[in-house]
Amino acid sequence: MAKIVVRTQYYKGKKVAGTGKLLKYMATREGVEKLDTNAEHKPSTKQQDSLIYRAFRHYHDICMYPEFDSYVKNMTKANASELLSAIVERNADTVADLKTLTHYVAERPGVEKLGSHGLFSDTDDDIDLEKAAEEVAAVNGIVFADVISLRREDASRLGYDNADAWKNCVRRNINEIAEAHKIPISELKWYAAFHNTAHHPHIHLMVYSTKGNGYITEKGYNKLKSAFANDIFRNEQYKLFKLQTDIREELKDKFDEMLYDIGRVNIDDNLLQQFLKLAEQLQQCSGKKQYGYLPKDIKKSVDNILKSLAEIPEISKLYSEWNRLNREKLSVYYDSSKNPDIPLEDNNEFKVLKNKIINYVLQMDMSQGENQTATDNTNKAIINDVAYMVGFFINTACSKRLDNLHSQLDEKEREKLLRKKRALGQKDVVTQDTKKEKDESESERAADNVAAIVDLGAAAINAAYESARAKREQQERLRQEAELQKQNYADEYYDDEDEDEGFTMTM
Repeated sequence: MAKIVVRTQYYKGKKVAGTGKLLKYMATREGVEKLDTNAEHKPSTKQQDSLIYRAFRHYHDICMYPEFDSYVKNMTKANASELLSAIVERNADTVADLKTLTHYVAERPGVEKLGSHGLFSDTDDDIDLEKAAEEVAAVNGIVFADVISLRREDASRLGYDNADAWKNCVRRNINEIAEAHKIPISELKWYAAFHNTAHHPHIHLMVYSTKGNGYITEKGYNKLKSAFANDIFRNEQYKLFKLQTDIREELKDKFDEMLYDIGRVNIDDNLLQQFLKLAEQLQQCSGKKQYGYLPKDIKKSVDNILKSLAEIPEISKLYSEWNRLNREKLSVYYDSSKNPDIPLEDNNEFKVLKNKIINYVLQMDMSQGENQTATDNTNKAIINDVAYMVGFFINTACSKRLDNLHSQLDEKEREKLLRKKRALGQKDVVTQDTKKEKDESESERAADNVAAIVDLGAAAINAAYESARAKREQQERLRQEAELQKQNYADEYYDDEDEDEGFTMTM
């Protein structure tokens, strides 16, 4: 459960008459029940369980009580007794209908009286309980009944286990209380009483307007809860805020270092493509180049980059520590199980990181990645061109070579045929053997020539690749020499500037 629990009810119209009875109960409630030493470990009795069940049928909201949470988790005699007392004290204006429950709380043995009454307000004068009850019951408007509860260990540790501490706390925050209930401070009236129960010490705070004004919204409820939480836990909250601020600044510095290094080392191809995509989007985008002014698609690109960078171990470790502190800070107001970690890209407290990414992309030197990409594309283009030229050369050379072979074979065959014609006296006689011999000779010679041409093409490709690599190395050397000259020029310039320091021209 949360470290502080605030519940608020209001009474209006005819129900206001019952608030006088509630005020009396608040002021005269019996103190902590003194159970035997083993009571905290003994199981709840059948009577207690039966009364809780009956009360739940009439008051369904008791499941929101911190005492109910303790009872469900550990159904002991002590927790059951605390829950029954809480049901009566928070519904004293109507609980009289449940006579058995009322008698149980009022007549159980071993109770300690706190005195005639424990009511306190904005004055240190003695309060007339009967007069105050009549005054509240006669209110023509809304009467608010708030309960502010702490865990026993927190109340004891922080000194909120007595009425004086709570009285001073209410007085310090009276302006916030008035604003939360939408009541002008000049019209505000209030009474409160402290109940030092065993598990959940708390106060009952009754608030109303002398002129019938006032209402409370969810925003007002949260304001009321924050006012008490920030006051009671202010030292601890300040420490957590300070630690969170230190972690946030350290994470920002580490983020800057990481962006600085990204441009000087080989980064993941996927992350590089995200940066290049964002650079292209920003180049095409008009208007202010800040996250809040960008279109949704560009914001999504920025978020994706931040999500990828958040997975880097150094950033992830720092942000995990920030989330741990944040959960501890929020545990004052909310159940810790309802405080999941916020992804870095969705956390508005780190929105500055998104603008850092945008500024980096606008100013970054992606020449390493772009030059490498351009070089690779150039090499691919050269190889493709050489491959095409070699293929064309092979096809052309083979065709010409084969034509030459055909012409040579035709001449030889014609000579053979002429000799045979003369010998046999036949015309246009071509034997099967002659045709077979011709095909075999042609295939062998063509294969030999094609193999030679392919070897020539491979050599041409290797030569083209080596030429491209040599050209790239030459370009890199020229670039480095230019950078060196630029740096030397800058050094000379700044040296001259230092010599001229102190010189001022006046008009």
